[in-house]
Amino acid sequence: MISSTTRPYGLRDAPTRMATIKGSNVSDPRVRVNEAPSIPVQPRRDRLPTERANRCHDRATGRTVALSAIVALSASFLAGCGSRTPKAANSGTSNAASSLLPRPLPAGSPPNQFALHVLRGDNHATLLVAGVRINGQGPYPFLVDTGSGFSDIAPQLSRQLHLPGASPLAGGTEGAGCGKNQPPPPPPTTPRVQISHWQLGGVQLPATVAVNSQAVDVSGSGLDGRVGSDVLSQLSPLTIGYRTGRGTLGTTNPTSPSTPPSQQVPVKVLRIQGQVLVGVPATIAGHRYAFIVDTGAGRTDVTPSTAKELNLPVVQRGLRLAGVTCSTKTNAVALGDWHVGPVSLPNEDAVVGTVFNSGNGDQGLGGLIGGDVLSSFGTVTFDYTRQTLALGS
Repeated sequence: MISSTTRPYGLRDAPTRMATIKGSNVSDPRVRVNEAPSIPVQPRRDRLPTERANRCHDRATGRTVALSAIVALSASFLAGCGSRTPKAANSGTSNAASSLLPRPLPAGSPPNQFALHVLRGDNHATLLVAGVRINGQGPYPFLVDTGSGFSDIAPQLSRQLHLPGASPLAGGTEGAGCGKNQPPPPPPTTPRVQISHWQLGGVQLPATVAVNSQAVDVSGSGLDGRVGSDVLSQLSPLTIGYRTGRGTLGTTNPTSPSTPPSQQVPVKVLRIQGQVLVGVPATIAGHRYAFIVDTGAGRTDVTPSTAKELNLPVVQRGLRLAGVTCSTKTNAVALGDWHVGPVSLPNEDAVVGTVFNSGNGDQGLGGLIGGDVLSSFGTVTFDYTRQTLALGS
């Protein structure tokens, strides 16, 4: 995620003086522009209600998966989509994990396409799960998460595959915090592992150093990791077909005639210390804020400061939100008419959630544009190279 001490990208009334990039579920250093890293800042993400299990329905396959929580931005995971079970004989995937995997694409599909299991929950909450093979084994269910600056893998799976260790990351892993009751400080470093040979569907992914993350291991969801923007950006552009259940890496061009200029949005791609995230200026009631475009967020999130500043009307109170480290209650608010660039966004209710655990406030960040909004366009293309976002086709 991207933030500033005033308003990100020079939006609103002051220029950007400090940029912070957040990804995965790690404590990443605050990075001053053209300066060396300094103080760590703790990220967090929005969550979905947990009063009752949401039924996430895959329209493409007719399968249904239960969710009791979706944690986005600092720890995207699904809690309650089955439970972690012993590995089946002659299989590298647990029963819970198998229920999350997408159906394979038909024979003869383009080699740069991969299958997606589109999970849909209450309030249009939407997440994307793909099958990942590592060292010829799998497939394993990984979240496709543009809001994660680092890719990560569950420790249980990295041990099972005997992945070699890599230099640790400064700062520790943590889950989504809960605002008032802060979690304990993270450890000074986070373990990482080297992944040399892995595939997203049939697409060969570049070798990477992945965070060895507890966030995807503690959920009991069957998820084994996340493919983040650090990897996806190297195979740009990324096209997500929410209706077709297909993803494409490397060929679809968001500036092609199939995507009219009226549906293209300029974005800011930040690349700092191996992390990559996509931010976009969004306008709500005439005010501009920086939002992270996050396929790993099931629902759109606005920060408490944004909700207060705009006096957004509360449409639901007492939502139970669950993170890795704690849970709390919050509200959902109506955003009304809002847009990014020339593109009007659907009037989805947004969850109110603090973005940082560190006590630094939200630093001008407006929130996250999640899967509930993105999926309404059917097709979304991230062009990390040209720094454009195509909504629809």
